[in-house]
Amino acid sequence: MVSAALQQVKSRQVFEPDHCDELMKKERLAPHKLLMFLKEKHTCHIKGRECADGHKQRLFVQEEDTSLPTVALESLFISATCA
Repeated sequence: MVSAALQQVKSRQVFEPDHCDELMKKERLAPHKLLMFLKEKHTCHIKGRECADGHKQRLFVQEEDTSLPTVALESLFISATCA
């Protein structure tokens, strides 16, 4: 089942691999990690989710630009009332 999830990523052409000889030295030293989370469902199927590890990206982006502010409850009710 795990191989089916990986095969789907490959067949849908989600990622396009680069040959290491074509990369600059700086790019070869700083690859981005891919996180894969697998979970077995009650039907015995294995579901997977992939996402990029943004840890290295956070070094170059300000924290204000990466976080989403939480809406205040009062603001939500005022907007809902106006709508």
